Amino acid sequence: MQLSVTIIAYNGAAFIEEALLSIYDQTRKADEIIVLNDGSTDDTAAILTRHSGKITILNSSENRGALLSRRAVVEAASFDRVAFLDADDRFHPEALSSFEEAAESSPEADLIFGMMKNFYDLPAGGGKISHGGKWLHGRTNGNMLAKREAFLAASIKAQEAARSEYLAWYQSAQSLNLVEEQIDTPIFERRIHENNASRHPETRREMMTMLKTHLDRQRSREES
Repeated sequence: MQLSVTIIAYNGAAFIEEALLSIYDQTRKADEIIVLNDGSTDDTAAILTRHSGKITILNSSENRGALLSRRAVVEAASFDRVAFLDADDRFHPEALSSFEEAAESSPEADLIFGMMKNFYDLPAGGGKISHGGKWLHGRTNGNMLAKREAFLAASIKAQEAARSEYLAWYQSAQSLNLVEEQIDTPIFERRIHENNASRHPETRREMMTMLKTHLDRQRSREES
């Protein structure tokens, strides 16, 4: 199988290089890496240009937001299976090999989810603290491998939300009854820092509600 890795970046200069290095360092290399620069006003474009021999760069003249930008970068993908990484996060070194093994053993799965953990990159006195939590199951872009056409079908159905692009997309995916597979292997680390949306209380509540809904549905299927 062949596999595309996609990134959307908006003012990601502080972290985008680390994200890219985590893709390059995979034990199973990506067949293509596509990065969409979503109207950044910092040095994101210059940093991406330094990597132009290894990645495909798409540029938007304006910030269109995560929902439309993620759809655009997936539309540009060449292959049937697509993985996702946000510009401030990083992959576990065996993320793509784990995804490939799961996709080959469960070809019917539209969405494959691995494990994730947060790591904290926050001010501590005069410096920074950087430590992480435990590996957990979750439902986010970063620990998901999707069939390209299934992702796009849910994206077109989704409604835009101010801080909850993924929640809107995932609810649409559920309404389409996309087949999900859970694997018990580490996929990505999500950076918690001062500016990311995942630290917003409303977003955290919505993500927890979404995960609870998924677990309840899974429990009901197992009991029936």
